[in-house]
Amino acid sequence: MPLRLRTKFTLTTALLVLAVAAVISTVYAAAITRRLVLQSESDAEAVAQEVFLQAQHALEDAAQQGARPASPSPEDLHEYVLRALDQSAGLASQVDAALAHSPAIYEITIVDGQGTALISSDPSLPGRKVASRARYTDLLQSSVLELFAVVYGPPRSYEVTLPFNLGPEPFGEVRVVTQTALLRNEVTPLLIQAGWLALAAVLVSAANATVRYA
Repeated sequence: MPLRLRTKFTLTTALLVLAVAAVISTVYAAAITRRLVLQSESDAEAVAQEVFLQAQHALEDAAQQGARPASPSPEDLHEYVLRALDQSAGLASQVDAALAHSPAIYEITIVDGQGTALISSDPSLPGRKVASRARYTDLLQSSVLELFAVVYGPPRSYEVTLPFNLGPEPFGEVRVVTQTALLRNEVTPLLIQAGWLALAAVLVSAANATVRYA
């Protein structure tokens, strides 16, 4: 049976609004996802800097308490740094606070020049060699579609690193690791909200069209 003119107008209006809402929602979703990824990188860089400063304080506190390396050998220097970091309550508190306030960060580790963990938020890592993860800059260089595929694909880890020296020589680095599954937990509620707003716009438009052509 042919559609009545009023019904045609209503359907056409609803489909037009749906198309516009879909485009706007897609643009919004892309913008909010990239913004959260950028914010996550900024948070990770700030955390790396804060952890590094606390590590510096740990070494200064150890020196003020009279601790010294047994000798200038690399092995004794390594043991001295390890002991100072491991015994620092301030460093441990900083790591715990960073994890609590940065939802996308799931691991913070300080490694030596060989990649062996000295201290870590993951208690299984200290003393073990930790492989480097993909750089966070790789994620930032992704296109919008690639970004969605990464965030909503299998969990992947990306890290921000801050190398540091012991005296004039390179010694190790602070690694702050984020995981895409945690990013997804932040992005998804905002995307759902955008979807509901788009649906509401379609329903309101359809209702107005029905009243107008009644």
